[in-house]
Amino acid sequence: MPPLFKINTTLSRSQNADPDDTLRTKQVLFDLGYYEPLKTNNRNTSFTPYPDTPLFKGIEAFQKDHGLKRDGIMKPTGETAETLNNILMQQNASNSNACPPRQQERTEKICIPFTNICWTNKKCVPQPIGGRRG
Repeated sequence: MPPLFKINTTLSRSQNADPDDTLRTKQVLFDLGYYEPLKTNNRNTSFTPYPDTPLFKGIEAFQKDHGLKRDGIMKPTGETAETLNNILMQQNASNSNACPPRQQERTEKICIPFTNICWTNKKCVPQPIGGRRG
């Protein structure tokens, strides 16, 4: 099975990054609750192809939570990228409804307008920054 997460070049504070790798990593870390986009003029602006401080803080938080060397560096075949891919593969294969670390379950009621047809949708969303982990 091909990896669910793959980068082509090393992501680090000290070298140029591939724009696609940067975007891919930001999205996956965001989905797992490890990336908080910067806000400028009350708008999220960090889903850009440019590495930023929240990206490296997210990598470090992920490394810390998974017992990896906390250096903020992600190499294509390094243990951080491999651990991230393994977590995504486990989530993909799991039938469990448990949310990953740094996420919480949110339930929303969805109804078709002008009918009595409704259902409940459960999804995992990032925990608010500064919120309690449980």
